[in-house]
Amino acid sequence: MALNITQVPCAGANFRKGRPAHFEVEAIVIHVIDGDQAAADATFKDENLTDRRSAHYSISQKGDIHQYIAEEDTAYHAGVVNKPTWRGLRRNSNGTFVNPNFYTIGIEHEGRANDPWSDAMYEASAELIESIASRHPKLSPLTRANVIHHREIRSNKTCPGTKADLGRLIRMAGGKAPDVPDVLFARSAVNVRKGEPSSSAEVVRVIPAGELVNVKAKVTGESVNGVSVWYQNIDDDFVWGGALMA
Repeated sequence: MALNITQVPCAGANFRKGRPAHFEVEAIVIHVIDGDQAAADATFKDENLTDRRSAHYSISQKGDIHQYIAEEDTAYHAGVVNKPTWRGLRRNSNGTFVNPNFYTIGIEHEGRANDPWSDAMYEASAELIESIASRHPKLSPLTRANVIHHREIRSNKTCPGTKADLGRLIRMAGGKAPDVPDVLFARSAVNVRKGEPSSSAEVVRVIPAGELVNVKAKVTGESVNGVSVWYQNIDDDFVWGGALMA
């Protein structure tokens, strides 16, 4: 079934026609609008933005899909890289990051960081993601490696918030994702351990209390204070479950 997509043209200054040579779409970045869909429409149509920005699509809580620019064009949605956790980021020969806008598609979702996602929004987003993947070979199969939170590129953002379940989105789109919570909170400072779910494993970093933690699997490891649940993050490291909460 063809998707019902409303075309909302973006201001020419807020995106780049085409993509740099040899760049293909390799990932879909999931965003939250921090407002309603009408606000996204108005922002992307504004010719006078100081901070030029855009996305390829937006989806409302009712499941309405708006398209602002063509998939072959470059949206300004994820170009700032800050302490990234996504392992798919490309680098230049000098070690700097290639602008991720060149090889990603951005989808905005109506609401604010802590707003629940409606079933209609999940359904429309999943159908759109499945449709996009059918046109871009590097999105097959859909996994958590190529459907990502914006904050995995820019860690000083919470985008797309606390309610976006990317595992659910990917599974609904016909992809492969573990059936575990996609994002948890650190209730206290917690060590990230390398190699095995054990308090004796090497500490690679410390997650501060209150920080969002992206996870992909729940595993059984060393029991600490009576809790043997650990979570594996997208870098295949381990975080003790007793310090995390949904």
